[in-house]
Amino acid sequence: MEQLLNVLNTIPEYGELLKSIQQDRSAAVTGLGQINRSHMIAGLRKHITRPMVVICQDDIAAKRLQEELKAFLGETFPILPGRELTLYDSAVVSRGWEQKRLRQLYDLSCGNTPLQIFTWESLSQRTMPPAVLQGSVFTLKTGREYVMDDLIRRLTGSGYSRCGMVEGSGQFAVRGGIVDFYSPAFSHPVRCEFFGDEIDRISEINALTGEVKNVISHVAIYPSSHYVVSPD
Repeated sequence: MEQLLNVLNTIPEYGELLKSIQQDRSAAVTGLGQINRSHMIAGLRKHITRPMVVICQDDIAAKRLQEELKAFLGETFPILPGRELTLYDSAVVSRGWEQKRLRQLYDLSCGNTPLQIFTWESLSQRTMPPAVLQGSVFTLKTGREYVMDDLIRRLTGSGYSRCGMVEGSGQFAVRGGIVDFYSPAFSHPVRCEFFGDEIDRISEINALTGEVKNVISHVAIYPSSHYVVSPD
């Protein structure tokens, strides 16, 4: 990668491109092949510390860019998913694409994503404003008090579906003083155990057995749908 950067630094057009971006000016590059674009994007990523957004023409180009940047930089940058084609009743269709999309948009809005890859399709789809998305994320902490009814209302308003047992992302279940929910942000469901109104323990659990995998001190709950209802 260092050899590549040394070569890029000798190209006057690359120097002008980098200078324009650092000065918050618009710039356009044409006449480059796919691999050459990836070279330049990798170079810009090494030179620029603020988050970058790259737009590709389709999913194939986005995936190729992701793989090439991983080869150059050793990092896997996320591709924002687009809406999946639904030919069935929406009530029985997985909304994993939507939940993944919301998590990536939240990270991007908070400046936590160094480089985000879009396609024209995913970029053109409507979503909630950044302020609304950030306001929809709330955190639960061990030792803090929360009203159970308010927590259930927030989960429902954030697009979670109440069920008997949590089996997939976007679901939650309540049994006495125990609330299980499966946030798009986690690879496992999370269990909050209450003692009165106080959270006594928060843990990641196995979705099939309910076995505790890891005890944690706090957890952020991300919206499970683009359509959220304010708790107020």
